[in-house]
Amino acid sequence: MGPTGRVARVLLVATAIFSMACGALLVPTASSHSAGITGQTRNGCTCHNATESTAVVPAISGLPGLYEAGRTYTLRITVEGGTTPGAGAVAQGGFDLKASAGALLVPEGSSAVRVDPATGEATHTPEGNRARNWTVQWRAPGKDTGVVTLTLAVNTVNGDGVQMPGDSWGRAALTTEPSTAGGVLDVPSFWKVLGVAVAVCVVVGALVAVRGPRISRK
Repeated sequence: MGPTGRVARVLLVATAIFSMACGALLVPTASSHSAGITGQTRNGCTCHNATESTAVVPAISGLPGLYEAGRTYTLRITVEGGTTPGAGAVAQGGFDLKASAGALLVPEGSSAVRVDPATGEATHTPEGNRARNWTVQWRAPGKDTGVVTLTLAVNTVNGDGVQMPGDSWGRAALTTEPSTAGGVLDVPSFWKVLGVAVAVCVVVGALVAVRGPRISRK
């Protein structure tokens, strides 16, 4: 083989190696964020798909309409619709949850969720990446701080190892407010006030019955 042939062969091998290296860099895998990622509640999981899907319906249960200051609530995160996992797929999906006030907590004994210390947001772990429902806790603010918003982003993946349009995601937001918001009594307080009012009426009625009717003498 002449010098020209050897040079051509070297260039061919170098080009092949360069192409494989670029391909490895440009193709992200679904396991890149198997340990969860935060900061997705604003723009969504665009690394999996550039467009939010209306077929993905995230939900949060356990959040009261009126919260008690300092109380801890257990929240259940679920998702309906979305991408169907492929046969034998391990990865199922993930989530990112942000609270505008209060603190998100990991339930005791849970290995499926974690709370990012820098942002305070809750997300999934590698184990939680294998599910599409998660449990987290939210501790309400120690004092009434007005309306609190919980924003959720949920991603559903097909488990093919590629973060591409085959995956889909959606978002949801829920609000809760202090139990004394707007000067309106919450349900427990309403019954307490009603009970006091009834007791007062009973006492007054008893006094009138004991003393009898007042007769005016002229």
